[in-house]
Amino acid sequence: MPFPSLPSTFQRAMRWWIALRWRLSRSVFSVPLPLLTVEFGVKLGDLIVLIPAISYLVTATALRAKDHDIKGSGAAPSITMMLVFLFAIRNNSVLLVATGIPFERVLFYHKLFAFVTIILTALHGLAYLLEKADSGDSDDLHHDQMVSGMVAFTGMVVMYMLSLNVIRRRFFEVFIRLHWVLFIVVVIFTVIHGASLVLVGLIPWVIDTFFRVGYRLYIHANGSLFKKKRAQNAQNPSESHHKPRRGVIARDQFTICAMPGNITRISFPRVRYDTGESFKYEAGQYVFICVPKISLLGWHPFTISSSPHEVLVTIHIKALGDWTKKLLAAVPLTSDGSHHVVPAPFPILVDGPYGSVSIDIENQTAYSHVALFSGGIGITPMQAIANQLFFDFHHRGRQALKKVHFVWAVRERSMVEAMMNAEFAEDRKLLQGHTPAYLPDDLLSVDPNGGSTSPDDVFKAEFYLTRGQPDPENPIDRHLQHCMRYNTRPDVADVLKSLGQDAQKHGKKRVAVLVCGPSALVRDVINQAMKLERTSKIKYDVHTECFDF
Repeated sequence: MPFPSLPSTFQRAMRWWIALRWRLSRSVFSVPLPLLTVEFGVKLGDLIVLIPAISYLVTATALRAKDHDIKGSGAAPSITMMLVFLFAIRNNSVLLVATGIPFERVLFYHKLFAFVTIILTALHGLAYLLEKADSGDSDDLHHDQMVSGMVAFTGMVVMYMLSLNVIRRRFFEVFIRLHWVLFIVVVIFTVIHGASLVLVGLIPWVIDTFFRVGYRLYIHANGSLFKKKRAQNAQNPSESHHKPRRGVIARDQFTICAMPGNITRISFPRVRYDTGESFKYEAGQYVFICVPKISLLGWHPFTISSSPHEVLVTIHIKALGDWTKKLLAAVPLTSDGSHHVVPAPFPILVDGPYGSVSIDIENQTAYSHVALFSGGIGITPMQAIANQLFFDFHHRGRQALKKVHFVWAVRERSMVEAMMNAEFAEDRKLLQGHTPAYLPDDLLSVDPNGGSTSPDDVFKAEFYLTRGQPDPENPIDRHLQHCMRYNTRPDVADVLKSLGQDAQKHGKKRVAVLVCGPSALVRDVINQAMKLERTSKIKYDVHTECFDF
């Protein structure tokens, strides 16, 4: 992470802190645990720090409620609610940068402290009831406090219920709108109740919201506040008489296309054609997208499927819910009634990028062996990371990289056709500054075998079509015959064991493992990694992607 404008002493301190952060993460805080990590997302760091702290708060509050201590039992829920707001930050804030906590873990802590707050608030309410039952007190002050507390508590419970996967995934628009409404209700009645401490947690949240809505969207539309570039158009000098066009993301440079497998592909230039400003991001990050034509207030998270060196920033969106289905239906047909790449006929707003990978893959010497597992549309972050590693190896001298094994399990052939689209790969070759990516360019090479598949190859890809048979007439099967596997699932243990053995041959002790997909795949990867660690001298550092926003 560069700090070009900061004093050298501060730069050294930050580099030291970041290095220490990664060491602590690998050795303590991100270490998975049998059962707890797979079923509940709890890791060793949580077991050491969070679980004891939460247990203390719950026990202390329960004892105070038992003693009818209304004021004392209200302290803990005020603290945990403040933490709920603190962990609601979604951009790369000071909290995330300083601690190194990836956004997926911040989201986990946001949910965890929300649940704990509900438990503690219930105990606090019990103290009111016990006190009233003993004293028979019915003064107006206690009555008003009980009413405000009950309204806030009800709002918390409803918010939490709506955030459950089974509800949120099916009714995302309803979830988002009610989440905002209930959030306001909870804050107002919590303050009325007397727990003004929660407002402290709102300060970074307000700063975060202002940064996203007030600053970042402005920059994307208008360019840097501190260094504006005047638009230059060498092909049409007459444009210089018009008002300069600025901004990182040009709304008139978006393209959109409906792909096989009910996938919508959105693209825009990483570097604006007319201003030269760049959209900067890292492999594995995501953005929030809003299409006002579909929903004015609806912002939905999607992973960027391209890598930072690519000419186009690309996002693949699977039509799973109401909003994504409406987006797919809004993609216009061409004159012959088919879907092709067309300029976006409606405004598309982008907020981001956000998130970070919890494994230090940016460090060229941290890992020599990398496993990338994905299931279904979970390929998007893994594709971006694979392409970044491929670029680093071939163009940045990352020779420390010895093996990268890319595994994708997918049900429908149509999704493979969408993600490994030959037409898109050919179109990108015509763009200035294009460099071939591993996926799909290298795999769709002229050689029908997709290039060498020697054991000495650094990069290896396997696509598992779990519900399909070979189709020699299908172009995608012919192009990818070297890496397609039919009617079977990946052997996660075999992939990890093979990488671990090769790492040992090269004198390495760690393997980076990244997975994004269905919960069954994520659990399998975590379980197999922990089993192999018990029987070998290799440590498997596992990163799991989370789409549960």
